[in-house]
Amino acid sequence: MLNRSDESASSAIAQFLEIESTEEQSRGWMLLATMNLLASGGAPLVEVMTSSALPSTLVKCLYLFFDLPQLRDPDRLEPHCEFTPRERRILLQKVFVQVLVRLCSHPAPAEELARKDDLTLLFSAITTWCPPYNNVWRKSASEVLMTLSRHGLTAPVVNYIHKSSHPLSHFSEKIHLKTSEIQEKFFKLLEFIVIDLKFVPCKELISLSILLKTNSSVSCSIICLHTLARILQYNAVFKDVYREVGLLEVLVTCLHRYATVLKEAFPDGAAEPVAKVPIPDEQQQMGSLVMETLTVLLNGNSNNASVFRECGGARCAHNLVPYRLCRQQALAVVQQLVLSNGGDDDMGTLLGLMHTAPPLALDLKNHILKSLLFVLRESHRTRTVFRKVGGFVYVMSVLVSMEGCLADPPREPWNTALVVIRLLYDMALDSFDKPMALTKLVTCPPTLHCTVEVPKKPSETTGKGSPQAKKPVLATLNLSAPSPDPLIVHPGVVVAMLHLVPSIADGNDSQWLQIELTLQLYLAEVLRSLVRSERNQQVMCEAGLPGEMLQRCRPALEDEQHPLHLPLQYMLERLAAQALEPRDLRSFLRLGSPLCCNAYDVGSEYKRRTGGSVCLARAQSTRLTNQKDGGPVPLTRIKTLVSMTTPRDCRLHGTLLTPPFVEFEMAPEGFSCLYLSSVAPQSASGGPPMVGVSMVGGAPEGVIGGIGTGGYD
Repeated sequence: MLNRSDESASSAIAQFLEIESTEEQSRGWMLLATMNLLASGGAPLVEVMTSSALPSTLVKCLYLFFDLPQLRDPDRLEPHCEFTPRERRILLQKVFVQVLVRLCSHPAPAEELARKDDLTLLFSAITTWCPPYNNVWRKSASEVLMTLSRHGLTAPVVNYIHKSSHPLSHFSEKIHLKTSEIQEKFFKLLEFIVIDLKFVPCKELISLSILLKTNSSVSCSIICLHTLARILQYNAVFKDVYREVGLLEVLVTCLHRYATVLKEAFPDGAAEPVAKVPIPDEQQQMGSLVMETLTVLLNGNSNNASVFRECGGARCAHNLVPYRLCRQQALAVVQQLVLSNGGDDDMGTLLGLMHTAPPLALDLKNHILKSLLFVLRESHRTRTVFRKVGGFVYVMSVLVSMEGCLADPPREPWNTALVVIRLLYDMALDSFDKPMALTKLVTCPPTLHCTVEVPKKPSETTGKGSPQAKKPVLATLNLSAPSPDPLIVHPGVVVAMLHLVPSIADGNDSQWLQIELTLQLYLAEVLRSLVRSERNQQVMCEAGLPGEMLQRCRPALEDEQHPLHLPLQYMLERLAAQALEPRDLRSFLRLGSPLCCNAYDVGSEYKRRTGGSVCLARAQSTRLTNQKDGGPVPLTRIKTLVSMTTPRDCRLHGTLLTPPFVEFEMAPEGFSCLYLSSVAPQSASGGPPMVGVSMVGGAPEGVIGGIGTGGYD
């Protein structure tokens, strides 16, 4: 066999040992059959065969069979031959392995293999790659090794295995490259060493820490964590072992890695219900296993807790509590930190997290309270720490924030609507960056407690379900404009606030009618306070607020007894004094269809006003019919019309800003405006005296506008 390649050498050996047409003509087959018969003899005969190096020779042949070429025409039957090439190869494999197994059933062959260093060939045979069609020889080598492990582990053999310097730590460096089946076998072997052999494999545990830190394969890391968790449950001494070999620090690194995955999946915060970036199941499983292992490591071990805090694990665990995916596991870790020595900061951090959580994050607060209840039951020291960090104040703050949450049926707090109104108010005035110039909109809670008589039947007001009271008794709302008057920057937001007035009402629940009506009235008064200055009136007229009021708030403007009638009427008067479209004036005069003014074209008029909505036109027509159309013009409407069309005389009121005028805005980005409607002098006595104003005695005529003195030379 000298100077031959492995493939040619293995082919020559197999061809010599395989059976040919008959047994008598096959010398190699007869030799193999004879060895098989002799191997079944007693130990003295096996020792004689061993002394002639037969086991070593057979093992070398077995190793060469891994390079056998694939059979050509394996099922073709040759002339004068009873067996096909495939059948001859199968017979060779069975008899060859049978000879080796019979020999290795005695201690002498194993010692001979160890002495000649051929035992390494068996280990190499089961670990090296071979073509798929030669896998049968790998199984044969495995069978021989199993026989050796049962009958041949004598002292020289065990000593040879120990001196070969092939520890398990070398396997762990490449274990992530193997299949999952091999990985499971490797980690089961590690468990066997710990549990059955009662040995602490420090080098192997260090190699596992390197495997977890590199994170080359998530699936392999998961199997590794399962093994580490089972070993940890076997004996408490491994809590200290894991810390000494650096596994605790590596687990903290894995925890930080998992926290990074969660931050990428929830970029807008932990309160998001669904992850924007899907988290792989393997990553989620690994994160859970890491936290479960850390919980066992920290349980009753203050040294581990100290190292865990030094590595930044405590802060990371607290940051993971708000996430729903891992809240239970993260709270379990935090519980062990609180129960350990030096858990004062962890108790305070957990209480602070509960205090800073949003008011509606009830699940988070509930889970934190359950965790606190667990640690308070476990240790008297934690109860002392709870009092020391002000735990009672934190818990009472949770109860205060839940005021009104036990209503029947539970409803969202009304202050949510107030917050929306406040945000819109600040947006309209562009006052987010000007806190000193804001009005006291939020600091006037007494205005929300005005007395309103709740009607027996709700009806439509400014849209959907606003109530109508017969005899409203309204307290005066202290919403007087501050000094200086608020300046509307974004009139569209004010229009949006008007649109939100009907959305406050909920006609399906009668017990909330008074609160709803009070909040509607509050928002109406806020809008009223914004249109007191002439500048704001002009801005809102340009934005079309009068037309929106006549369209959205028609029921409240028609009914004099409506709770919202007075603030809306005031707003309409002020706006109409500045500018009013003919269409809006006609709509105002036809409110309630007095004197049957809408009897002929009610359908087309409402169809035009609602953008072609026939259903809304019918609904409005029905509503007008139910209100007894065709009656007299209400007295308040006449007063409103007179107020709209009557000019304010500066001699009577002293507040009229008549043209020409100069307007300045003193802000850094302000403006100035000079308005000259006429360059001719204007006198206040240009028209007849007003009714009820005595002009007896000839009041002096003065120039109130234009340029010059108004006299004639």
